[in-house]
Amino acid sequence: MGRIGLATLTAGTAWARVEARQHFPSDVLAGGALGYVLAAFFNDALLGLERPPDVVLTVQPARDGLLVAVHWTF
Repeated sequence: MGRIGLATLTAGTAWARVEARQHFPSDVLAGGALGYVLAAFFNDALLGLERPPDVVLTVQPARDGLLVAVHWTF
């Protein structure tokens, strides 16, 4: 699921919470802003990558099935 899919899911959930009268619109907006700020902070503080890592997925046949390996470089 890409960014568009996640954004659509988030917006739909927020709209459903307001429609169901479980939250006020201001609650939903404040929660979205708080989630965005925390995600950006932890992404920068813990990951802090200037570029995404190179990820290689390999699948090789093995005697009893498949060997799946993931290699990444920073």
